[in-house]
Amino acid sequence: MDDGMTNAGLMQYQQVLAGWGLNQKPRQYRFSLLVNTFMRPVEYARNLLVRDFLKTDAQYLWFIDADMIPTSSTTAIFEVDADMVCGRAHAYQDFPGGNTGVKISAHTKEKDSDLFVNILPKDDDGIVQDVEACGTAHLLIKRHVIEDRRLWLPTKYVNGDGVEKDLADETDKESYAPPVFRSLYKPNGMLIRGEDVDFTYRATRLGYSLKVHLGAEIGHFKKMDVEGVERAARQALIRHGAKIKALMEAEVRKEAVNV
Repeated sequence: MDDGMTNAGLMQYQQVLAGWGLNQKPRQYRFSLLVNTFMRPVEYARNLLVRDFLKTDAQYLWFIDADMIPTSSTTAIFEVDADMVCGRAHAYQDFPGGNTGVKISAHTKEKDSDLFVNILPKDDDGIVQDVEACGTAHLLIKRHVIEDRRLWLPTKYVNGDGVEKDLADETDKESYAPPVFRSLYKPNGMLIRGEDVDFTYRATRLGYSLKVHLGAEIGHFKKMDVEGVERAARQALIRHGAKIKALMEAEVRKEAVNV
């Protein structure tokens, strides 16, 4: 899905999928690309893709945002049997106080709170983990999840003039999209949760399984200045300095043995 950042990843995905498909014995998957360009807001763009997906006989909907850069391990999400599977996708975020964070877009929800916490994998954690919500920039969804009408939102709404309307009356319009994804806001405009976390959390609440494959890595292209890179590196050292030092010392010892 094109979020306005870059379309550079599209050709790379075609190359990765072509090569990966040819290596399957027997070949298990056939891919069709649905491209949505410059539609806003993002939840409407995702719903348009849901509309087009449901017109096909495909059994999986694989959301890939245009600023995601595939790697050789990206397609490993197909190795996991779950209703929904996301890969190891990182997001960059500036926090108050000048702190910068790079986080994995897979979450657990804090009890009695609207807050979702990003997972922090440990060395001895499994490569595949259960989570309650995740981002949709690199997410595989089985068809029966999308088709579950319990995940579809009410179709009636009130327009800007206070007149009640119904999306069900607009299915013949080119602009129509089913009401599956939404973002939640407070009355003052503050975001409660985005369309990705909202959808995946509602699905897991219904009993659908959601797993993150930490070995299915994917790049996330972002425009940031050198100062932003430096801040991110500094925060990484603060959080993981001891681990980084231990890894470097282990590499030095390994090289010494090889000599």
